[in-house]
Amino acid sequence: MRRAWTVLAGVLMVSGLVGVGAGVGPAGAKTSKPVSIDGKVNVKGTKDISSKSAATIDMEADDYYFGPTFVKVKPGEKVTIELENEGNASHTFTSDSLNIDQQVAPGKTKKFTLTVPSDGTAFEFHCSFHEDMGMQGAFFTKKGGTAQ
Repeated sequence: MRRAWTVLAGVLMVSGLVGVGAGVGPAGAKTSKPVSIDGKVNVKGTKDISSKSAATIDMEADDYYFGPTFVKVKPGEKVTIELENEGNASHTFTSDSLNIDQQVAPGKTKKFTLTVPSDGTAFEFHCSFHEDMGMQGAFFTKKGGTAQ
């Protein structure tokens, strides 16, 4: 029986379903934080859209995280977000510093555009219902610093 568990663990690690060590999450997603955010953060990856001429991103809101959690963008860039709620609860995409508050029901998708300020390096977003459970993330223009 012990050998069966060892083989199963090996298969899960190779398939990317289980990560070993710091910096690895589900399906091999990076779990490091490129910028600091106050409070708990459920990290589900980072995506760089800073070199795209038309900045668009598909984001997932789930119970209780955003994927990707961190998004690298250009200062002053307009970003179109298509947010799909794959969870069982209603979620919001809320950011005071980016002046946005969008609610998305379970199984629904919402498309909206925001403008990244040209000053500052990181801008926090969160679910107003589940922020304390770690459902938050940030747009950032460079690594380091703390999200506003």
